[in-house]
Amino acid sequence: MSKTYKIQEILAGCRKKQAKYQRALVDTYAGYLHTTCKRYLNDDASAKDMVQDSLMKIFENLEKYDAGKGNFKAWITTITIRLCLTKLNKKNLLVLDLDERHESNFVTSEGQLILDKMQTEYLLEMIKELPDGYRVVFNMAAIDGFSHTEIASHLNITELTSRTRLSRARRTLRHKINNLNKQELWVNSI
Repeated sequence: MSKTYKIQEILAGCRKKQAKYQRALVDTYAGYLHTTCKRYLNDDASAKDMVQDSLMKIFENLEKYDAGKGNFKAWITTITIRLCLTKLNKKNLLVLDLDERHESNFVTSEGQLILDKMQTEYLLEMIKELPDGYRVVFNMAAIDGFSHTEIASHLNITELTSRTRLSRARRTLRHKINNLNKQELWVNSI
């Protein structure tokens, strides 16, 4: 049975290069980092590699972390997302899009969010199936809360391209959700 440590204790131990605290940090955050990496990289092997790279970068830069400027989880998430984006940019996986000006929400005629009804794993699978450029922008905007200005800066695209990719990602997801709902209605009618 492993001991549970407070984050301040883990960070203090990691700064002193104490192995048990380094292990505690890995045990505490590796699963979360893996989930974050999978959302961006869409490949389990690449995500596992990126978790390792992220942890190395986190340990290397631990002295730079300032609790007064933000919480630790946000700090490691930022490091991990930036590493994922760098990897995607190096592989030239981000596609260019044309302008699209219409965007709508995932809302049923009753006004209830369809996403509230969906099981998380179905939604995550649908997000994984998005083209890389759409998936990255969708993750950054809808899940990680980046603004279009921040997304544009990180991906070296325009804000309009960011908005277009998000719109197209939402439209694609909406189409998949509607198809899933139609299948569900058909199965329930049998």
